[in-house]
Amino acid sequence: MEIRLEGTAGAGGWPEPGCGCASCGRLTPGHRRPTSIVVDGRIRLPLPPGRAIDAPGAPDGYRITPGPYGYAITGPDGGRVLYAPPAPDPGATDAEGFLEADDENPARAGSGDPAGADIGDTGAGDGNPAWDGGRDAVRAGDGTGAANGDSARAGAGDTGRAGGDHAGTADENPARTDGGGAARGGDGDGDPWAGAGEAAGTGGGETGAGDRGPAGPYPGRPFDLVLIDLLDRPERLGELRRRGLVTAATQVVAVHLDHRVPSERELERRLAHWGAIAVPDGTVLDTRAPRDRPAPRPPRRTLLLGGARSGKSEEAELRVAADPVVTYVATGPDGRDDPAWLERVRRHRERRPRHWRTVETTDLAGVLAAPGEGTLLIDGIGTWLAAVFDECGAWPGDGGAAPPSALAAVARRCDELVAAWRRTRARVVAVSDEVGLGVVPVTAAGLLFRDVLGSLNQRLARESEEVALVVAGRPVPLPL
Repeated sequence: MEIRLEGTAGAGGWPEPGCGCASCGRLTPGHRRPTSIVVDGRIRLPLPPGRAIDAPGAPDGYRITPGPYGYAITGPDGGRVLYAPPAPDPGATDAEGFLEADDENPARAGSGDPAGADIGDTGAGDGNPAWDGGRDAVRAGDGTGAANGDSARAGAGDTGRAGGDHAGTADENPARTDGGGAARGGDGDGDPWAGAGEAAGTGGGETGAGDRGPAGPYPGRPFDLVLIDLLDRPERLGELRRRGLVTAATQVVAVHLDHRVPSERELERRLAHWGAIAVPDGTVLDTRAPRDRPAPRPPRRTLLLGGARSGKSEEAELRVAADPVVTYVATGPDGRDDPAWLERVRRHRERRPRHWRTVETTDLAGVLAAPGEGTLLIDGIGTWLAAVFDECGAWPGDGGAAPPSALAAVARRCDELVAAWRRTRARVVAVSDEVGLGVVPVTAAGLLFRDVLGSLNQRLARESEEVALVVAGRPVPLPL
């Protein structure tokens, strides 16, 4: 199938007329027009609200199937395209994480409805621009139509995720499993985002096929092309990968682009982490053409440093959001009797994708060495070291000095972590505190912790393919 992208922006365009945000201010008017997609000159997307799917006037040889992520289009040549429009509220999902029926949102799957069922409008021939009569070509237009009433969302640079520092507890996070080691990546070869089927520890009772039936929501082989809004919920792409609907052979193109991202440069950076691309308005894609470039392989080990409330945790989560299998390794204290800590737990839990697995442990060396598949996100090294100080009794007492044997025990734990970091075959992203930029600690305990963590950060950085410092929400690469 031939896919013409007449426009690639959100409903208001990018820049959005009259918007005073920095993102829109960086661009010239008309830089990107609202998303408008023409398939083989026969079908225009987005479909108008309430359009009847597979009505008698639909183009011959085409099938449009609504599902939990959007519309799957199969052409006469066997090409398969998924158009995933802006995601509804992530809270409107069922226990399996799939979208329930909603008469006002035709992109949402009808619970129990057959694929391609009528969503509640009349048949062909009513002047609908999606198609007009069996073999008539799509009507001419300027490609600037709004996308199903979607409104552009403000907040340049925001990812829609709140603050907080660490992960959740077992009784509050249903994604957590307690048995065995964390799921993690293999040797880093092949497709870095591979992950068809369900991974161990990612959900209760789901099969490898994934969702409502043995063939999943979109029966057939993986998609050739996915056109998807990634700026709100990039984890949707991770779910598609996890279910085998997107593979290394699938080209993923971001649409509905707007001022939710600060700049084109930042958009390109994020998409590189997610294994997707953006293309200019007017680009023509062909499902039969081979990919013009392989997906870049993500760094195996990434260390993200930053001060308090610098955005380092959000940056780490953003980088792995589109991975199919992610294990969130929480190293913080239990905190069950601390309301402030439990509130942080709640915020972190709510902003994480539901299919992520959570493991709470201070045995980071064991997690890094355990077999499994997927990506490890460790948050964070600073809280791990504080817990190790507790476990080893290494905090200085009233005399201002820590017991030498306790300090030796802390040093051994740090050596074990660095060795495991060096040997791991997982893809791992770890967050750590940069403690050398603030006020000099006035206590012996603060001075000791700063010095030990600073040295540990240096050792981990030497064994990492990528290191960045996050300042005010902006990552600054630290090249060698």
